Amino acid sequence: MTKAPLEQVTAQYHAICMDALKGISEVELNWHPPGDMNPISATLLHLISSEDFFLNALAQGKPALWYRDSWNQRLDVKLVPTEDYQGWWDEIKQKPFSLSTELEYMQAVQASTTAFVQGLTEAELSRTVSVFGHEQQVIDLIATVITHGSSHAGEITTLRALMNALSS
Repeated sequence: MTKAPLEQVTAQYHAICMDALKGISEVELNWHPPGDMNPISATLLHLISSEDFFLNALAQGKPALWYRDSWNQRLDVKLVPTEDYQGWWDEIKQKPFSLSTELEYMQAVQASTTAFVQGLTEAELSRTVSVFGHEQQVIDLIATVITHGSSHAGEITTLRALMNALSS
């Protein structure tokens, strides 16, 4: 893939994520679905922070916005996902989040990703980075983020429909 289509795919991915949240309320965001399903707030934070960590920290070697801009403090999340993933996941599933704060973090991460992708050279797309002990090309890491995030955007849409169906 060349850079121009990658920029377009990244923009489409970000639009899919935003569309999944169009018109969402704080009640929907923090609703706890039945069984083992996660609230949208936790799924959304996972989606955003994954893009942040994979593309800022791993692909660029920069501090994730999570730390750099103190999103952990703004969201009042004590644990660090890269140090205690299960503990972090348990924490975020149990607490309500502010819709405006999560959306602000999402927009910051998306802006960072867009700038990163636009600034890449063709040669940098094939540069390798270490991802959990495995070498991966930058372009493949971007594709992983887009695939991962798109599936969670679909999950968010499904949870919203489930909530509406159960409340009817």
